Amino acid sequence: MIDQTGKIKTIEKQNGGKSPRIRDEPEFYYTIQSHFIRNDLQKLMLILEVIKSENHSILDETVAKAIKLCLRASKKINTLSLIHNVQHSTFEKQNEKFSLLGLFEDLVPKFELYITLDTDSLNHEISVDNLFCILISEILIFIENAGGNFIRISARPCDSNLNYFIITISESQNEPFSKKICDKLMSNLADEEWDYLGQNIEITLANMIAEYYGGKLGIYPSKEKGNSYCIILPSCLISESK
Repeated sequence: MIDQTGKIKTIEKQNGGKSPRIRDEPEFYYTIQSHFIRNDLQKLMLILEVIKSENHSILDETVAKAIKLCLRASKKINTLSLIHNVQHSTFEKQNEKFSLLGLFEDLVPKFELYITLDTDSLNHEISVDNLFCILISEILIFIENAGGNFIRISARPCDSNLNYFIITISESQNEPFSKKICDKLMSNLADEEWDYLGQNIEITLANMIAEYYGGKLGIYPSKEKGNSYCIILPSCLISESK
């Protein structure tokens, strides 16, 4: 289970009440390593900011690119850390219910995208934790980075299996992905092509969170333009708004 800070809460074992070792030695090493790398990137950014402030001519463009690279690398480290935490956590259904429409209305202003909400279909309550908004945000970030601007968000029960509920984020601007690309985007973290897939880390995290909720993420190309990102969740997490 993950607390409000995104850190792992220790889960007690049933036998004897002893706490399991959530992190073994390689994982502990990874945690320490990522911590120091993140700190080094922050120090490098501070140095570059000083250089930029003192040199207003030829270095500006180069330094700006370096700062952008540091920011991107730092975010990927944070994302990998969150993926690691999600993999080692178990979702416990929340007693508190949130307005599904309200969660999306809070997220929309944070993005420079043209987002249309299907208010009728989103008029539900959902029992989730703080990772749900991260799931949605990572998909929107991926779409934004891919050049998509026009997005529609809707929800519906799964036609083929009423035990599941589908939240669909559709964009209608990019070229439809091929099946090969869709399969690559949905590949597991440990696949051989992870070096290539690292640029799509937002989708990896979104898929991990969907699985954490007992569901999955699917990406489906449209016939003409755009792609749909379908978050398939257990219907027990969803209820009609009162």
